[in-house]
Amino acid sequence: VRNLNDGVSFLNIAEGAANSLKDILGRLRELSTQAATGTYSAAQRRGLDREAQALVAEYNRVVESTRFNGAPTFDDNTPAIQLQAGRG
Repeated sequence: VRNLNDGVSFLNIAEGAANSLKDILGRLRELSTQAATGTYSAAQRRGLDREAQALVAEYNRVVESTRFNGAPTFDDNTPAIQLQAGRG
């Protein structure tokens, strides 16, 4: 039961981070669409770019800092997590 609870906790952490990343990507898409319309001045597009750069930095921060029991959640080098329910 504890193994499954740990698995659920891991998935909750990963889901929360993934939702944050999804929101960031959605906003980046909005900004790129706005910047591409040609209706904004150069100064306004610079403002959109500053916001986009801040969002990229936040995206990277979330990916790098999301951890479960000290192990990075979004790292290819993190060992696979195995869950067992019932008898092994």
